[in-house]
Amino acid sequence: CGLRQGEPAHLVAAAVRRAVGGGALGPGVQGRALGMLLHDPALAARGLRPGRAYAERVLNSLAKEAAADGAELCEDLVTSLARGPLEAGAGARGGGAEAPPEGWCFKTYTHGGDGADLCAADLTLALSLNLFEGSTGCHAWEAGFFLCEFVLSQRGRFRGRRCLELGCGPGAVGVALVRAGATQVVLTDGDAETVQNAHRNMSLNGVIVSQAVKGLGGDGGDGGIEVSCDKLLWEAPETVEADVVLGADLLYDPLVIPDLVALLSRARTPSGAPAEAFIATAVRNEATLTEFLRAAAAAGLAVEDLSAEARCSNVKFAHHLTLARDAVRLHRLIPSNRKE
Repeated sequence: CGLRQGEPAHLVAAAVRRAVGGGALGPGVQGRALGMLLHDPALAARGLRPGRAYAERVLNSLAKEAAADGAELCEDLVTSLARGPLEAGAGARGGGAEAPPEGWCFKTYTHGGDGADLCAADLTLALSLNLFEGSTGCHAWEAGFFLCEFVLSQRGRFRGRRCLELGCGPGAVGVALVRAGATQVVLTDGDAETVQNAHRNMSLNGVIVSQAVKGLGGDGGDGGIEVSCDKLLWEAPETVEADVVLGADLLYDPLVIPDLVALLSRARTPSGAPAEAFIATAVRNEATLTEFLRAAAAAGLAVEDLSAEARCSNVKFAHHLTLARDAVRLHRLIPSNRKE
């Protein structure tokens, strides 16, 4: 799991040691770890391979740990260290695979099944390595996974419905909505690079993205799932049309609250009825969340706190992000006069 999510190389080596009960990193263990790194089935299925720099760091850490144990290095590890891991691994299984662009990586996250009709599955995302360059939307965030878990656990809320996500980030929630059976999924963000990356990540996970949906709503297509990725500025006067509006980690700045609340207030279903919204928030500043909830109430939106229910979701993602689930909140917002 740590290897797939780009954990620091020394932590990966430590995890490999734990996996063998704290024993020595002998040639057999090295070979299995090397195989997972260079021929990860989740990446191979998508025609991808790990980044060169990361692969080299992991292999060097494995070699150092093995040397500290006095263990012999396996032949494949020696070859990879000498020739470079991507060249050494570019045999029948690795040739032609795409490596991430410089400054980017591929990370794979796995969610469990629910014992019913949802099976365990992988989610692979292209993510930026540098939080301080480019858009923060090209990173994975805890609230996004929290919302994904809710969507996959509460599929009945989204199945057959037209869903629009604000601040879509890398697109994880969009993949979850498709897997939940939404009729239409529109991913939006104010940053063009983020929209482009979300489009790519949908494709990486087997989701066909159509052209931009006119009016950010569209007509639902011909009965299949219609998916699009569009740029949307919250202060712009576009009509937002959806049955359900979703968002995660939107309250990064108190200054966005008026535009966000106004957008949620004017969101409408295709029939003209008010849309409902699900907003997940990693609480880094309680005052900002309080101000959002106050502004929503002042705009005539009824707020329901679903945080406790969401934490009990029966579908969970295995990820190494640091913020605990208890620090993430989920709220459902609907106009006070809407008839359920």
